[in-house]
Amino acid sequence: MPHPSSNASTTTLVSAMLGRSPMFSTLSRQEIHALSEVFFPCTLAQGQYLFRQGDMGNFLALLTSGTLGVRLGDDETRNFANTLEPYELIGEMTCLDPAPRSASIVAISNAEVLILERDRVVELRKSAPETYSALLRCIWQRVSTRLRVTNEAIGLYGSANDQVAFQRQGEAPRSSSYRGEVSVEAIERVNHFTRREVEILYSIATKKLYPAGACICREGDLPHVCYIIARGTAKVYRDQGRERYELGALSEGALFGQVALLEHRRRSATILAETDCVVVELNRQDFDRLVHSSSPFALRFQEMVTVNGIRQLRLANRRYAS
Repeated sequence: MPHPSSNASTTTLVSAMLGRSPMFSTLSRQEIHALSEVFFPCTLAQGQYLFRQGDMGNFLALLTSGTLGVRLGDDETRNFANTLEPYELIGEMTCLDPAPRSASIVAISNAEVLILERDRVVELRKSAPETYSALLRCIWQRVSTRLRVTNEAIGLYGSANDQVAFQRQGEAPRSSSYRGEVSVEAIERVNHFTRREVEILYSIATKKLYPAGACICREGDLPHVCYIIARGTAKVYRDQGRERYELGALSEGALFGQVALLEHRRRSATILAETDCVVVELNRQDFDRLVHSSSPFALRFQEMVTVNGIRQLRLANRRYAS
C-alpha cells in the first residue's frame, strides 16, 4: 500500500470527497464528517500498485482522481480486465473480513485515493459505534448489490444451458414452535457472543423445531426471517434443470438467510434439515429494533450479518468463476 501523501487534505475536503461517492450517498452530513476523520489520502504515481493479487487485504480505498486498472495474474503485459474511474470503491470487504486480494490494482495515470485501514475501523467501532454502524450499512448495501448481480449471472448461465430451476413437491417449510430448553454453547462458540447476548437473542427471536428432512427455507421464496441453528445440522442445495446440487452443510451455531434482514430479495438456495433442527428465527422488524437500540450486542449482530454476507459473496464469486 502507498504511504499517505505529505499534503494531507483537510477533514472538510475529505468529507466532500466521501459525499460524492455513491456508497456513502445514504449517510447524513454528520455521519460523513465522522467517517472523514478515519480516512487518509494517498497519492499513486502512474504505474504504482495500490496492491497486488494475493496480498492480504486489510483496507478499502476510494478513488478520487485519476484512473486505476484491474489486472488478473502476474503478466504485466496483459490488458487490464477492467478500469476504475473516480469515486469508485475498491476492497471494501477486507476492512471487515481480511482475505487475499483477488486481483491487482495499478495506477494507469497519476491518481489520488482515500484509504480506510482495518485498524481504524476497529478503533471506530470502539470510539464511535453509531458511525461504525452507518459504515456497516454502506458496506452491506454494496455487498448485497454485488451478490444479487452475481447470483443473477449464475442463473442466466444456467438458463442459457437449459438448466431451469424447479420446485420439488412436498417441500413447503414445515415446523412447530419449540418451547424446550436450547443450549447457548454452540451460538457462543461459532459467533463469539457472550452468554448474556445469546439470552437476549433468544428473548426476542422465535424458536422452532424442523424435523429431519423438513424444508427450512426454499430457493425462490421471498424471505422475511434469518435463521441460526441452535441444535442439529442442515444441508444447502441449489436446483438446476432436473438436478439438485449440494452446496454445503450447516451445523450448530450457523447463521443463514441474513439477506432477509436487510432487503427484500428471493432466497438463493434451499435449506433442508439433515437431522431434527431447533432453529432460532429473527424477523426484519425485530432486527431493526435491535440495531436501533445502539447496544453493543446490536452492533456485533449487525457486524456478524454483514461479514456473513461478505463470505456469501466470495463463495458466489468462486462459483461464477468456475
